[in-house]
Amino acid sequence: MPEKMRRLADASQLSLAAAQVSIGESRAYCVGQRLTMGVIAKLLRGFSKWRFRLLGLATIKDIPTDKFNALAGRLIGSGWKKTYEYTGFDAWIDYGRIKLRKDRSKLNLEWDNWTEGSIEGPRPIIEDIAKDAGYPVTYQWRWSEYDDN
Repeated sequence: MPEKMRRLADASQLSLAAAQVSIGESRAYCVGQRLTMGVIAKLLRGFSKWRFRLLGLATIKDIPTDKFNALAGRLIGSGWKKTYEYTGFDAWIDYGRIKLRKDRSKLNLEWDNWTEGSIEGPRPIIEDIAKDAGYPVTYQWRWSEYDDN
């Protein structure tokens, strides 16, 4: 085999070997990244659950949209001040959020087009709202049912 052809064959084999190593490293990186992201996601969900219990919070979930809107209006009418409203491009189409404050208490009202409305806040306040409106109370954060634990 002429020298030039041998060098070309050696170079192409080296390129092929480098490509295989590169692909292998990419796969390892992707798997490692997924593992890392999975661990981070579990830690964040765990922290959210711990924070929820520590702060003594409660949630009313699955409030139909029309009743959610009426309840939000009643809360604002009874002295709760709106401190934040989500204004993204999909506000109140796919997702909506309002934060209310009264004295030192805070409520988070969230709505999406899949699970509809929820209200999260201090247990005694949420229990009173639930009793008046006839809704069950849960002592977990809104998204806990979607965890894979």
